[in-house]
Amino acid sequence: MLTQAKLKTIKPLAKIARHHDQHGLYLQVMPNGSKYWRLKYHIRNGDKRVEKTLALGVYPEVSLKSARENQIIARQQIRQGIDPSLAKRKERLTREHARANQVLTLARKWFDAKLPQWSQSHRQRQERLLFVDLKPLHQLPLTELNPALIMAPLNIMIDRGAIESARRALGALHQVLDYGCSLGLLDHNVATPIKSALPKSTPQHYGAPTTPQDYHAVIELIWQGAGNSIVDIALKLCPLMLVRPGELRQMRWEQLGQDDIWRIPHPEMKRRRDHWVALSKQAKILIQQARLHNSNREYVFASPSKPKQAISSNAILQRMRRLGIPKDMGTPHGFRASGRTLLDEELTFRKDWIEHQLAHKVREPDGRAYNRTEFLRDRKKMMQKWSDYSLQYVAPDLAANSSVVKIGRARS
Repeated sequence: MLTQAKLKTIKPLAKIARHHDQHGLYLQVMPNGSKYWRLKYHIRNGDKRVEKTLALGVYPEVSLKSARENQIIARQQIRQGIDPSLAKRKERLTREHARANQVLTLARKWFDAKLPQWSQSHRQRQERLLFVDLKPLHQLPLTELNPALIMAPLNIMIDRGAIESARRALGALHQVLDYGCSLGLLDHNVATPIKSALPKSTPQHYGAPTTPQDYHAVIELIWQGAGNSIVDIALKLCPLMLVRPGELRQMRWEQLGQDDIWRIPHPEMKRRRDHWVALSKQAKILIQQARLHNSNREYVFASPSKPKQAISSNAILQRMRRLGIPKDMGTPHGFRASGRTLLDEELTFRKDWIEHQLAHKVREPDGRAYNRTEFLRDRKKMMQKWSDYSLQYVAPDLAANSSVVKIGRARS
């Protein structure tokens, strides 16, 4: 029989050793020092009695006392005609089945299936909604999910004023449960009735200066207050590029060509299509200034504190606020609306050129979808004119030496 004192003295040998306790319980010691509790037992299989071994855990995680208690339970099962090895396997399969039919497992499976279709910003948003905001639902079995349980985490979001986020979280969960229905895990989607129960959110429009006076006033505030930090350079560049702030901050050196084109790959675009942006002379100068900070890093606007990452999603917006530009006066995303309005109304460029430059969904008269190279020569001229217009009062001479600036790699 084993004792606590004896267990402490057991050392591994060159071969597997067994140290017996009682009623078939023993400690199996491996040459590498690992120690396993095992129970040898016999059970009837038809007309024969078969010898089997049941694993009862690892020592010292499972103590001698616990191993003996597990041995007693196994002996009781044997007396009832139950094979403890089969019972243990069935219990494990039951747990795995339950885990496979939990909300978290289905959400992860749906998330992984959709991941290739999403931009990085959309992935981050969906990840936060599903795996942070809806975390209270994760361990629930799919069959026990009901509208009241779903509303619990949504109400927490609504109470903190995140109504639109709550609606998005419900939308994501609705798609997850639809996916579960398609796999035969659910008979119906219990999230369907909830949509009408959520309060409606007030549409939040990005602050955008859309008159010449307002636009130039914002540009003047930026150029008067901003310095030469990497965030300041990104802020100065933001109005000139007409891209989404998330796309700008993730600009990589490898995406910039010596043909003065910034090629944004589809995974980083909202609509999952490659997008080409023509760089004006002023944009080239500003990007060259960023090279003084981050020439040896992956991102043009790499974070000073985390060099392997781009600046944060709120860095440009926060800088605008520190410069005294309030929300209703302008936002980084709002410069897209500024460009869309002023390029049309003040500079009289064609609307389809503008929409292509904004990477909006554009179809030609023959039904063809957006082409990244469509109107590229015309868009180059438009983007140069836009930069000239934007900086005419604050940096009219910025483009003077741009002809010698090379910001990217030659392309074959």
